Amino acid sequence: MIRIYRESNNKHKRVPLFSGMSIIEKFIMITAPIGITYLIYMLSDFTGYIWWLRLGMSIGITTMVWLLIYLFAGIMSRQDLY
Repeated sequence: MIRIYRESNNKHKRVPLFSGMSIIEKFIMITAPIGITYLIYMLSDFTGYIWWLRLGMSIGITTMVWLLIYLFAGIMSRQDLY
């Protein structure tokens, strides 16, 4: 659920994540994390680590990036910037 706007009684309206998205946007939302993880996995090939360690590192890095984006979006949505 994503907060869209602030109502007068300070409660946020929640809508489903994929509400109002086209099929292309849904496809990107699903495949982008997989692509980013694969890209990091292939870029870490030069380190010489074994495959399962590189896979764990790439999944961890991708998870941390998505969490930072989520936290940044949460902080920005709490501020009245509009």
